[in-house]
Amino acid sequence: MKLYAVRLMDTCEAVGVFWAPDVDELWVMVDAAADPGQCEFCLLKGIAAILWEGRTEARFGKAAPDDEEGLSSILEDATLEWSLGDMVWDEGARWKRLPLFDEPGGGFDIIKRERKDRRSC
Repeated sequence: MKLYAVRLMDTCEAVGVFWAPDVDELWVMVDAAADPGQCEFCLLKGIAAILWEGRTEARFGKAAPDDEEGLSSILEDATLEWSLGDMVWDEGARWKRLPLFDEPGGGFDIIKRERKDRRSC
């Protein structure tokens, strides 16, 4: 599994941080939140962490799954460290454009591969 940061190409607005085995799976995950053809990604190398330093109200396994306010308050106290922090501040990061749906490596290729895999069973 690899850790990817994804942002919109035109504004650099963060889309998310994704843990995926490859760019195909990343494409599918990003498609749930944004148009992958408008996004670019950066593979985060090295160690990474989200930390809560000192005392915090954050608890794992205690908030209800649909508790949006609780989730937001947990993340307020968090800090991004190592390669996650570098991703926010490093202008020299290597960003690559995610393919459009009909480009090689895009959603259409993924669908074709999945159909071919199903037929071979």
